[in-house]
Amino acid sequence: MAAKLLRLTVLYAIGSLCCLAANFDDGLKAWKTEDFPKARKILLPLAHLGHPGAQILIAFMYDHGQGTARDAAQAVKWYKLAAEQGQAEAQFSLGAILYEGAAGVVEKDAARAAIWFRLAAEQGHPRALFNTGLLCQKGDGVPQDSVAAFRWFIQAAELGLAQAQTKVGLAYDRGDGVPEDAREALRWYRKAADQGQSEALCNLGVFYEHGRAVTPNCDEARRLYQVAAEKGQAAAQFNLGLLCHQGSCGVPDFKQALKWYTLAANQGLPQAQCNLGLFYQRGLGTEVDLEKALNWYQLAAQQGLKEAINSLPVVLRLIAEKRSEQS
Repeated sequence: MAAKLLRLTVLYAIGSLCCLAANFDDGLKAWKTEDFPKARKILLPLAHLGHPGAQILIAFMYDHGQGTARDAAQAVKWYKLAAEQGQAEAQFSLGAILYEGAAGVVEKDAARAAIWFRLAAEQGHPRALFNTGLLCQKGDGVPQDSVAAFRWFIQAAELGLAQAQTKVGLAYDRGDGVPEDAREALRWYRKAADQGQSEALCNLGVFYEHGRAVTPNCDEARRLYQVAAEKGQAAAQFNLGLLCHQGSCGVPDFKQALKWYTLAANQGLPQAQCNLGLFYQRGLGTEVDLEKALNWYQLAAQQGLKEAINSLPVVLRLIAEKRSEQS
């Protein structure tokens, strides 16, 4: 599953910023209690006076339509004013808007976003550390550099960010930017899985299923896949379907396999789409339905999956034979 840039966070910590006016706390309290008109009335004059905390909250309200219409241009304006005062949260939030862009209002600019993310990251902002690593990994707005990506990821991981812990686990798992080390991968996957991070749960399940750096345990693999699958993790849904399909933890259960394959296939996972094609072709856990089989094989084939491409002529021939018999 492709990682996504992390977005804005709730700013309850803003009250720790130095106050330029005594009534900033009143504005913050109104914002926390979702009395946005009152918060805006108190905070906007403070923002104009240069109070960085007020500027961030005004930007956040414009960004999310709190007590006012959503206005990306105004959000950028106020985030930038606070960011230029060195506020890491504002630098991070400004980077997020610039990276995503806003149609007709803010032009997407990964290079500028990377600058602001890095400024926040250098102050230890966990999500900015993660996003800086992700941009380095992808080569988006900055040169592609897996070693640098790992350095940013591990800083965020050590601060407890689950997505970063998963990324560190993946780096050790694949030897991407760091020497391959299955035990380290396992350690970081466990940290992220303990926080409920779905990709880490799935990857930890793979380790238990195949006995990588741990004693093989199919039941534990199935449990981990189940937890991740119920969170909507497509790879876990597929892996759980495969366990049910093959009967790896007991007797095959084609109906359960069909259920999990369908969920993963509907998220666009080509392997699940191909296996669904097989189930409908052969009537596994369902009645034979060659048209559905053809549809799923075609979807997987469009993504270049060789097994699906090879299955298409077989199903087309079966459909033609059936139509010939009916005529």
